[in-house]
Amino acid sequence: MGNEGDNNKWQDTLYIWDGIVTVDDKTAAGDKKMSDISVSWEGTWVPVDDCPDASKAAAPKRNAFAEYIDSDFIFSVSGTASTLNESEEERLFVANFSEGDGWDMEQSGKKEKHTDKEHEVLVKSLRWSGNMYDQTENLIVAKGTNEFGPFVSVGWMRPGNRWTLARRYLSDENDPRVKWTLQELQDAIVKEAVELVEDSGQKKLTIPPWQNAVLHSDYQEATKRGEKRKHGEDDGGETTGQ
Repeated sequence: MGNEGDNNKWQDTLYIWDGIVTVDDKTAAGDKKMSDISVSWEGTWVPVDDCPDASKAAAPKRNAFAEYIDSDFIFSVSGTASTLNESEEERLFVANFSEGDGWDMEQSGKKEKHTDKEHEVLVKSLRWSGNMYDQTENLIVAKGTNEFGPFVSVGWMRPGNRWTLARRYLSDENDPRVKWTLQELQDAIVKEAVELVEDSGQKKLTIPPWQNAVLHSDYQEATKRGEKRKHGEDDGGETTGQ
């Protein structure tokens, strides 16, 4: 796969997609379950090379007068969205972005278009709500697969319905994240990236939300290190004194 570091496996690269999502609510007229809502997402993506530790991946900078991040790689994907549940208390949407022109990737100096075989996104709202009290409404998680393998993505939405997600390709089918459902992925991110402010009850989202172990290149290894710390061990496996 193109754009990876020469001395590192290409799965150590994070691919950050940034663009505007357009929602056509007219396609859901008269449908209480809000199914088959037309959605499209257009923008650009940039690679963060040699980044197995997702906590080191900063959000890409965008010129204040530019619509998208400055990049030679564009994407234009589309599909439909539907409600995952019928709960009025916490409605969830799943959007499928496996249609459209696809996305650019450069290999051997040649830019080509690619598409995702599967690309499902889980959100609480298809549009930026401005809810700063419960910022989980701004959280976005996604899963999918294409010719390069399975991937997971995590990000957030902002004013103007700008969605920014970091995509991590998984090294093999034995990675536990491959079998996670979208809701399991969301739960894992909420545990890592959402802080509950006790005094106000505010749910505060870490920005960018991909800066945690769930988006590390080797999630299993990150989990093992976390377990060692819980049991009073350092990274060398030696027990610390009391």
